[in-house]
Amino acid sequence: MKFLINKLNNFKEATLVFWSENKSAILAGIIVTVVGGYILFVITTDSPSENISQINEPTYFDSGVVPATHSVDATEEYRNIRELNAGSPITKFEDVLGEYTFVNQLSDEVIEYIFVNPLYYVEAAVNLNKIVIYYSVTTRKSGFNPKFEFGPWYADVEKPLVVELGKTLYSELDTMFRGNPVYATYSAGVNQFYYFESYYAGRPGNYQSFIFSTNQAGAAPSWPPLDPSYNTVDNIDLYSDTAIDDENWIKYRKEATINTYTETVPYYGVEDIINDLAKQHFGPNLQQARLAD
Repeated sequence: MKFLINKLNNFKEATLVFWSENKSAILAGIIVTVVGGYILFVITTDSPSENISQINEPTYFDSGVVPATHSVDATEEYRNIRELNAGSPITKFEDVLGEYTFVNQLSDEVIEYIFVNPLYYVEAAVNLNKIVIYYSVTTRKSGFNPKFEFGPWYADVEKPLVVELGKTLYSELDTMFRGNPVYATYSAGVNQFYYFESYYAGRPGNYQSFIFSTNQAGAAPSWPPLDPSYNTVDNIDLYSDTAIDDENWIKYRKEATINTYTETVPYYGVEDIINDLAKQHFGPNLQQARLAD
């Protein structure tokens, strides 16, 4: 027992000597450990105020400026969209937009490719020669507004006609194209809807068709009037001149913005798309778009 007591006393004396000789170094080590741990906690933990500010701040801006926390450069994406045109090989779309996300068989001769970008969707319909016969751009963000220019086609108009996705109303197309749509239709159900208008300007428009629509997967889609749930204006037949006279439809066109633009190759019209491909909408399929989110 005495032996054990002596051992404890010796250990106590040795500990006191070690503390007196190394007190400064021990205290410094403790301080460094505590401070280092606090710094590590701060840099690896988001504060509540930072999280709230990131949620509340806009994600995309008209000017094309994107916060550094986002990987998509809106200015570059505007530039990429301007490089697209109907009649190009699908390889050009892939070079500009990257890899496509979905592929759909529209007919025995036409395949549809869907490109998904955080800011927009691109639909490209391709024939057997791998040529894009029409393409669509759908904005996904209300602050991302690609512009498409037309003309000027008329002697009394000096500046090009401009349609801005997410901003231009359907009613504005009346003065832009100076006439009723070649074809327009809407359908509204319980869960899904579509709406589009097609215009054709003949030789001034290079014999192309220009289709403007609301895609349900796009930014701020406006639901068409439910009564009636389906309606069509068909001016495809030569010399026909049917006007939109349904009050609900007229009201819709004054309030709804266009979120999708479609452009065809020359001499390929909306009637070809409707009859040959049985298309009811332009841009991505809603269910596929949801899978991509």
